[in-house]
Amino acid sequence: MIEVKAPTRVDLAGGTLDIYPLYLFEEGSLTVNAAISLYSRVKIEKRRDKRIHINSLDLEKEVKARDIDSLRYGTELDYLIRIIKFFVPPNIGLNITTESQAPRGSGIGGSSSLALALSAGLNRLGKKRYGLEELIDIDTDLEVQSIGTPTGNQDYYAACYGGVNAIWYGIEKDRIEPLIKGKMIERLEEHLILTFTGKSRRSSLTNWQAVRGYIDGNRGIVDRMRRIREAALDMRRAILKADFKRAADALKKEWEARKGLAEGMVTPKIRRIMSGAMAAGAWANKISGAGGGGSVITFVKPERRERVIRAIEEVGGEILDFKIARKGLRIREL
Repeated sequence: MIEVKAPTRVDLAGGTLDIYPLYLFEEGSLTVNAAISLYSRVKIEKRRDKRIHINSLDLEKEVKARDIDSLRYGTELDYLIRIIKFFVPPNIGLNITTESQAPRGSGIGGSSSLALALSAGLNRLGKKRYGLEELIDIDTDLEVQSIGTPTGNQDYYAACYGGVNAIWYGIEKDRIEPLIKGKMIERLEEHLILTFTGKSRRSSLTNWQAVRGYIDGNRGIVDRMRRIREAALDMRRAILKADFKRAADALKKEWEARKGLAEGMVTPKIRRIMSGAMAAGAWANKISGAGGGGSVITFVKPERRERVIRAIEEVGGEILDFKIARKGLRIREL
């Protein structure tokens, strides 16, 4: 049996720039994110026959097939099935159990974290072993096949490596830059609040509007993507210096640019959560994920943290307790 777990993430600045080909148009693009302690978990057990049994505990869905070739695409577990069919040879039978602590549609990379945990576990079973960077590329491509639109890869880096990082996108390969560690991570945690809005939205739809608008030469979209890139650079510099008020300013700058990227990004519930937080003394808010639902990340002065949390809960926001995950992907063979 193999057990795997991987963290999810909050994106602090530069999301959407991780989508091909936007980072090629905006040279020197980066995303800044933090891995968090809401984990995806996978258990893989070999069977004596060729049957494949998949049990998604959080979705309460099961798929059973007589062999790998009998698995069909198009179900709610389509993405996971694509990963299984890629990695598992036809003569192998498996029991696979998956579970995600991230609320469905929360915009914190739960599906990507789960996909990476699954692919890493199956990779351990195979004769051909892929490296982590190769797994990220494979999972991103399989996700594109599953959702039918371009997608980014920042979630996979957080799931792989943990910590607080800048991910730089280039022509030959991406580069991950750890930004802080130790006590500075604890200080950053004190400044962050994560709130689930209780509503999900397909991130692929919002992301596609941004990609299509940029390629079509929509000047408003192009300008906003450049401002998002500038905000990500500001965020990186602020975190390197552990200047969290400056980081909050970068978060605000990023959100001001992001919220006009696509229709429906700001819902009444999001507006109430952000307004309530600001009225209680928060420094800044932005959506974690593509918007239209998902979660809100809030920067706050530690002394005002509890007051801001109460204000958010009063307008119906669900606080998600988390720590920054210092470590990424973990695989255990039993």
